[in-house]
Amino acid sequence: MQIINANEIKKAFGSEDILIDFSFAVDSKDKIGLIGSNGAGKTTIFRLLTGEILPDEGELAMSKDLKIGYVKQETLAIEGTHSLRDEVSKCFEHISKLEDRINDLTLQMELASEGHLELAQKHASLSAEFERLGGFGYKSRVRATLLGLGFSEDEFDTPVNVLSGGQRTRIALSKVLLDDYDIILLDEPTNNLDIASCQWLEQAVRSYNGAVIIISHDRYFLDNVTNKTVALVNGKTKTYKGNYSFYTQQYEADRLFEEKQYEAYQKEVGRIEGIIAQQKRFNQAHNYITIKSKKKQIEHMEVVDKVESLEKTIHFRFTPRENCGNEVLKAHNLAKSFPGNNLFSNVDLFIEKGEKVFLLGDNGIGKTTLLKILTGEMQADCGEYTYGSNVRPGLYSQKRDDLNPDNTVIDEIWNQNTKMNQTDVRNALAAFNFIGEDVFKKVKNLSGGEAGRLALLKLMLSEANFLLLDEPTNHLDIASKEMLETALSEYEGTLFVISHDRYFINKLATRIYHLERERVTNYIGGYDYFLEHSKKISSQEKIVEKATSGKNNYQIRKQREAAIRKNKNSLEKCEKRIEELELLISKKESLLLTNEYSTDYVKAMDLTKEIAQIKAQLEEEYENWEALSEETFE
Repeated sequence: MQIINANEIKKAFGSEDILIDFSFAVDSKDKIGLIGSNGAGKTTIFRLLTGEILPDEGELAMSKDLKIGYVKQETLAIEGTHSLRDEVSKCFEHISKLEDRINDLTLQMELASEGHLELAQKHASLSAEFERLGGFGYKSRVRATLLGLGFSEDEFDTPVNVLSGGQRTRIALSKVLLDDYDIILLDEPTNNLDIASCQWLEQAVRSYNGAVIIISHDRYFLDNVTNKTVALVNGKTKTYKGNYSFYTQQYEADRLFEEKQYEAYQKEVGRIEGIIAQQKRFNQAHNYITIKSKKKQIEHMEVVDKVESLEKTIHFRFTPRENCGNEVLKAHNLAKSFPGNNLFSNVDLFIEKGEKVFLLGDNGIGKTTLLKILTGEMQADCGEYTYGSNVRPGLYSQKRDDLNPDNTVIDEIWNQNTKMNQTDVRNALAAFNFIGEDVFKKVKNLSGGEAGRLALLKLMLSEANFLLLDEPTNHLDIASKEMLETALSEYEGTLFVISHDRYFINKLATRIYHLERERVTNYIGGYDYFLEHSKKISSQEKIVEKATSGKNNYQIRKQREAAIRKNKNSLEKCEKRIEELELLISKKESLLLTNEYSTDYVKAMDLTKEIAQIKAQLEEEYENWEALSEETFE
């Protein structure tokens, strides 16, 4: 069922046309990726859909009473000292209020001397509504969502007024996913999420019962959740019935077809115009009849517009100024901790010339700290590392301390690379998407993505032949990410990269190190390889433990297997108990409406208390079920 239809929407701000032809349709279960360069007008589309602004022209039709949820890229501060858990639970406020009313009715029934039938019937009606709305499971849903989006249980009671921007965004995501919206709009939802949280969010979006429209530069995320892609280019939208990868393939195919159509059109127009020119040379009366006929033929032809040319891809090879030996980095037994926070230990690394190695790990595990140790910015607690012959490391961090805010973009590069001529400098800048007048912008006026690209370019033009990059794709749009991928894939030095951009990792990684508290594990391949093979590690470790430790490890394994079997049995019993309690509650609530109980206050009160006790048992079983599920399938 179609819930939104936009047709030829136009929107301008002042003299600047943002949307020239915004047209698309949304069905009730669609999961749509909205893509386009930074500043193309994607957020403007969201503002139109929420009614924050109105179109200048065109038609925007929506289903009656359409309920829209919107998570902005930057979420405002949340006021108050109530807890994170209470803030997220606000979307179930109607259920908690209903629960309070049921508890009040129970108390009234205990104290009342008359009106027992009316109270009992109301209690039964509200209890049935409470169950229908999922009242017995909403607290578990809140907990599961917060855990899925990367909050620990220790953070659940944190006052909301001290939360960071990233935490506030995750709270907004939690609330919109838990509420009952017909459609939700997500603006860069994977920002501030680690890979595990991204995976959880993918599942949540795929299974969401309504429609979802997503603005995102996370191509891996878009591939995993969307069934449609709406591309916004030069103020116009075009819909593709597939995910991001389908869009890229179809877009190229469409361009090739349109170019051939245009060539065929131009060829036919040229042929007819040649006939007209020939007839004019003959200069006879009947020739002018032919000329008139041929001109009409051109006029009646369907005009095929020239395909808009793409920016020429400018190749600029980034070659380190000094070659190095085959061994680039060797680290042994590195460890780091802070008071009350043990980051990592037992870290061994070995990186060879030309490798593109990525470092993965949970948020807070110490990935950035490890890079700082390897560049001498921080000291390890123990262990050692050495660089090979002629290795010159260079670090790209999230800070922009190495950029002079008063320089222009071109001067920022030229001042560091005085031996380059203007053409080389402009070509290098163009390879990082600084075209035309962009090179004369002041550094202080650059966006986050532009400043990041400029810092990366400076680093690649430096003498460094070993680049250590911390989240280099943050704040970059898709076009800039693809530009960076090309530049890094052709880079002749060695890379060691922290990134949560799974598409980017798949494109570049020759190897992955996975950092954990007490070890680092090596995977020879990209992200998909890591995802597949990391699941096999625990079973392989059990085999190694059995071979090396003998009887003791065999007994430990048997105990673990027995515990899992026990948990599974307990889980099955718990599920059966939940079914029995739910059925029992339903039967007893039905009894409250019968003559036997509705005319006997004492019996009705006793039955109401019994129902309340059973519901308390049911809530405990729900919590037991969740705990057993985590222990059994972790």
